[in-house]
Amino acid sequence: LGHRSLLADPRDPGMADRLNLSIKRREPWRPFAPAVLEEHAPRWFTSPRPSPFMSFAVPVRPEMRPRIPAVVAPDGSARLQTVGPSPGCLRRLIGHFHRETGVPLVLNTSFNVREPTVCAPDDAVRTFLGSEIDLLFLGPYVAVSRGRDPRALGDA
Repeated sequence: LGHRSLLADPRDPGMADRLNLSIKRREPWRPFAPAVLEEHAPRWFTSPRPSPFMSFAVPVRPEMRPRIPAVVAPDGSARLQTVGPSPGCLRRLIGHFHRETGVPLVLNTSFNVREPTVCAPDDAVRTFLGSEIDLLFLGPYVAVSRGRDPRALGDA
């Protein structure tokens, strides 16, 4: 989880609709999962244990719900993925997002658009080119969608 994913800003109240309607092309009621740094999970969710595989939904703490509307289901829950202390790209990315925003989590959903999850680089490129995904990170390479200013990437 996190190696073939679509990641997005959980703070954006319109992000779930954008993903469901323009990218994933699925029903608008389907929620998205938060991938959270494990050590910060208790502050945001009522889960007492790690959940590295999005195996269950847990309540989002009521005071945190307005801060991460893109990952909160209508019942106030989220299908939680905790990201443990072992090093990895996803952990570094969430850590950077946390330093920039104060939010230690990102929206995480499978990298697919009405087909199986991407398995190979050519699947990733084909899906990226046929969708409204903004950026594609593929190993050391970054592809930027048409119409997006690559200078807006900063140090991505």
